Amino acid sequence: MSVSELRLKGSVDIGSNTLRLLIGTYDPQKGIKVHHSDRRITRLGQGLDKGFLLEERMQESIAAMSDFRKSFDDFGLTPDDLNIVATSAVRNAHNGAEFVERVFRETGLTVRVIDGVEEARITTLGVGAAVRGHTPRLIVDIGGGSVELTLVDSEGKILHSVSREIGVVRLTEKFLSRAPLDIEEYLLLQEFVTEKISRIHDEFTRFPLEGVRIIGTAGTYTSVGFILSGAKEYNPKLINGYCVKVSDAKKLLEEMGSLGLSGRIERYGIEKGREDLIIAGMCLAINVNLCFEQDHFYVSDYGMREGALIAMYLPTT
Repeated sequence: MSVSELRLKGSVDIGSNTLRLLIGTYDPQKGIKVHHSDRRITRLGQGLDKGFLLEERMQESIAAMSDFRKSFDDFGLTPDDLNIVATSAVRNAHNGAEFVERVFRETGLTVRVIDGVEEARITTLGVGAAVRGHTPRLIVDIGGGSVELTLVDSEGKILHSVSREIGVVRLTEKFLSRAPLDIEEYLLLQEFVTEKISRIHDEFTRFPLEGVRIIGTAGTYTSVGFILSGAKEYNPKLINGYCVKVSDAKKLLEEMGSLGLSGRIERYGIEKGREDLIIAGMCLAINVNLCFEQDHFYVSDYGMREGALIAMYLPTT
């Protein structure tokens, strides 16, 4: 069946910071053909340390989902054509089930809450479609609520996956209250992140890690890749597979830390809604590389949203 004959599908990644929509088709040889995409930063996971999704954040997210429903309707998509997944914020909140029910009641859209293992599997599908190659890879997904590290062999088989609730929204709320960056706050963040990533690394030491390629996905990695590429406009084709040296990432982190929030947007063109989160995200990314003794990483624009779309074209087991 050719791509032109494939039925359109739609996916949504309901993350702790961003809701991302994709409508398109997927062919194993030709990849994803995008017909429509959208994204809204709603920070659904804000204040989750108290255990509940905030009413204001839920309302904003449901409003975004209502707009997404209109997009699905415009393209003639039915419920069977959709794969809408929610991750860390919804699965950990005491009122997560209430949010899912309200989305269905107000938009008619069914949300599937997935665990960290399934999150890693779907993300791996998305990254694999963007950064191809037959080399072992460590896929790092730095989200708002959680971080997933997934080791994949040269044949694309998942060897091991770890999910931890140390995403950038959580870390920023826990450690970082000032911009420009307060050095004492950053040192506490650095100590916490180093300890967490070191423990994660220990879980992977039973696997051969020589020659492993680190590939990062989600907002931190794509923002860093975009900035260091020097591009004037964001282009997924340019970002997919873009190589970043850790030394350049460290320099960028220092420069960003010296700026206020508005300065980060003005100088680097960071998407509004990420300017306060980028420091924690870069701290995580750099420390993953240091713990796994790699001096560079590759960037994937594709991730959970794209993987959720691809999954609908794969045979069920």
